Amino acid sequence: MTGFLALVGTDGVRDPGETAWASGHVRLFAEATARPNGPRVATRGPLALAGDLRLDNRDDLRRALRAPEADDPDLVLRAYERWGDAAVDHLIGPFSFLLWDEAAGRALAARDGVGLRPLFRARVGGGWAFGSSLPTLQALVPFQVDAEGAADYLAGDTTHPTRTLVAGVERVPGGYLSTFRLGDAPQDRRFWTFDRPERLPDDDRVVEEAFREAFDQAVLARLGGNVGAFLSGGLDSSSIVTTVRALRPDRPLDTFSLLFESGSAHERPYIDAVAESAGVRSHRVDGASALLLPHLDADLAAFGQPPMAPNLFLTRHLYHQVHEAGLDAVLDGFGGDNIVGHGLDWLTELALGFRWITFARTTADFVRRARHPGRRLRRLVRTYAVEPLVGSFPRATPTVQFGRHARPDDEPVRRPRTAREAHMAELASGSLGRLFEEAFATATAVGVEPRFPFLDRRVVEVCLAVPPSQHLRDGLTRSYLRRSMAARLPPAILQRSSKARFGDNFVDSVFARDTDFVEHAIFEDAPGSADILDVKALQATYREAMRTPHLREPIAPSFLRAVCLARWAAQARSGSQPSA
Repeated sequence: MTGFLALVGTDGVRDPGETAWASGHVRLFAEATARPNGPRVATRGPLALAGDLRLDNRDDLRRALRAPEADDPDLVLRAYERWGDAAVDHLIGPFSFLLWDEAAGRALAARDGVGLRPLFRARVGGGWAFGSSLPTLQALVPFQVDAEGAADYLAGDTTHPTRTLVAGVERVPGGYLSTFRLGDAPQDRRFWTFDRPERLPDDDRVVEEAFREAFDQAVLARLGGNVGAFLSGGLDSSSIVTTVRALRPDRPLDTFSLLFESGSAHERPYIDAVAESAGVRSHRVDGASALLLPHLDADLAAFGQPPMAPNLFLTRHLYHQVHEAGLDAVLDGFGGDNIVGHGLDWLTELALGFRWITFARTTADFVRRARHPGRRLRRLVRTYAVEPLVGSFPRATPTVQFGRHARPDDEPVRRPRTAREAHMAELASGSLGRLFEEAFATATAVGVEPRFPFLDRRVVEVCLAVPPSQHLRDGLTRSYLRRSMAARLPPAILQRSSKARFGDNFVDSVFARDTDFVEHAIFEDAPGSADILDVKALQATYREAMRTPHLREPIAPSFLRAVCLARWAAQARSGSQPSA
């Protein structure tokens, strides 16, 4: 088992962990782990809790509840005593838990608003099981791949809020509270949403100060214990590293970076600029050696499911380096792009409002910074003006999905009419929760806790309140973040307009370096999943890509998902999935 397991109204399950609590028809288990703030079982009078949580407003809760020595699980139980189900509104930080109220004969399960800690549930016998990892519950139900879940995965679609790849196991979405009594079905309600009513004034100083205050709080709240930081050379990780050094200049900081010495993922100059200005102990990992498929079996065991984000194959090796350096947690800029937002949908809002002078001026700023100005101009006008006004054009190349139940990719999609609407729709789509499930499983498999300052609820709420005009300035996206960090970041980062692209490395791994592994997956593993995979199309596409190199990059993401799904399903069906 990985994480915690709560069984309500069912008997006969072996205790798989170090700590356990039982009463009547309720059993709570938590695995033994060296990870700080790991899964726990706690009790307080008639209340019992199994959960995986870290509270970032711990001090505020201790004062409010007059419990200066209480740890996080005890604070949740005390908060429930004080506020009942509304206790979840007072919790800031990553959490998933099940709380059993013996006196009331009812259970409450909750997952934090952003979905930083996983939570799954399944009907087991005459009761319900809740757990913080998919394999935990997968072991309790007869294994069968969910056909709709597989189609979602192969299409790269993360929008369904509850569906998983395992039939009979469903996801509890972030920001949801599930309550029930013995013998009843859970009743779900959303207690937190990305649709926030707050608005900040369109004033540079107000916006910059509000973001910086929330971000500083988020970073400080995550510095407990032995903590390092990822440093990719991008805006998000660089902001975290330089903020730690600004707020705690006497605190040593270890940073961890993946290096590719060639291609579109060459980040050394940016990493060096931040490392030198911040004065950190920099650990570098050769990215090429971390790729890719020779490690797939171990990676699948760590993820517990085939990953949606292939970058996690790389990140797992960084987590190993963090663990080997003697650290137990790492700050990660993951999610910063989504939460801060790039702001390009402001162009759509301008176009739909027929504010063509501002549209032209803003677009011209971007074109001046482009390596290929004409290409950039055509893409901006088509994507953010023409298509919202007259409708989307057909795809030049249809999406290749390799699924028996492929999703149509030509269905009309309603385009948001405002930048704010587009930002909230992206965050509420379910993709973030799925990606954080994978990142969390990746890190905890090696005993490291990932901490995401950009996903602090206070930061999220500020970012959602920022006016869209604050995002785009001087041909650069994410302007208010750059301005807020102007006194901390090196000029090379502040003016950076590009991002690393890892696609070349994945293409090379799949179609050149690791073909023996790929061919085993698609010619030996995949036929066992012919009910969910179009095996003939998968094999034919591989043969064609090997003959025609220019076909490889467009199909690489969907092809890699098919390889991962085939390998994962083969392991799960045989019961031979290795441990991480």
